[in-house]
Amino acid sequence: MKKKPYRYILYLYMRAGVALIRLLPRSFCLSLARVVGRIVFVFLSRHTTKTVEHLKLAFGQSKSETGLKLIAREVFINLALNAIDWCKWPQLSQEERSRLIIEDPADGEKLKALWHEGRGLIFLASHVGNWEILGSYLAKTVCPFHAVGKRIYYEPFNRAIVNFRKSWGVETIYSDDSPKEILKILKRGGPVGMLSDQDVDSFEGVFVPFFHRPAYTPTGPVRIALATGAPLAVVFLVREGNGYRLILKNVIRVEEGQDKKLTIKQYTSLCTQIVEQVIRQYPEQWVWMHDRWETRPAEETVIFEDRLSREAHIA
Repeated sequence: MKKKPYRYILYLYMRAGVALIRLLPRSFCLSLARVVGRIVFVFLSRHTTKTVEHLKLAFGQSKSETGLKLIAREVFINLALNAIDWCKWPQLSQEERSRLIIEDPADGEKLKALWHEGRGLIFLASHVGNWEILGSYLAKTVCPFHAVGKRIYYEPFNRAIVNFRKSWGVETIYSDDSPKEILKILKRGGPVGMLSDQDVDSFEGVFVPFFHRPAYTPTGPVRIALATGAPLAVVFLVREGNGYRLILKNVIRVEEGQDKKLTIKQYTSLCTQIVEQVIRQYPEQWVWMHDRWETRPAEETVIFEDRLSREAHIA
């Protein structure tokens, strides 16, 4: 891979930014983040346009153009707020962290009971709210935590992110590593956090409905749950004011049916429906700039090509 000098410059800016944020009070940084989020929304027009387009695909005529743009702006603000807490989190004491997160005590006990079953535990998360802080909180309050994450191919950035997570108590497993690494942890009774709400065509997946449109969705979490017997705990950490709320939405136990492929698709669809429910409740806290419907089903492509052929023939 060719070296790109601007990456190193961006890396230095990131390090300087993190250092500055850690010197300033969290309340001031959050106020500044809300301003920065609005500025980014205005000036990153390509990403803003994409965000609004995807919101239109999801919500159609149920929300006005103005309403969709307001949600889009809040998406950028939420990401800026997340960035502040990613930087500040290692500085906070466990007591300070606990004050920032509202949790139903029954959910915490349920998660611990699932872990103590000894089958391993898959925390199925998504890019809603603050997914990075979610891993840290679970690592400190429920059980040791391994997160499956994408490798960043500029090594200084990658090393910084992995070290951030480690300082929070989260170990990283790369998504391009062998699945055997995940299986080993689960077979030892350990927990693994996985994300499955993005279109990644390099992973094995299936098309399931997401906001009434077929969306290519990784089947890894369901396949691994099926292979190991580990339960799937669908969890979220959503923003409420200047703090967060932990939501244990569902616990899913994957049971094999007569048709394994159909079983995997059904459970993947169920998990996606649960994620969609929470996104509908907190639409400003999901990453709408992501091309969630970029990969299209083969039959849809065939229909499109047939239509073009007919139109060309008529012309």
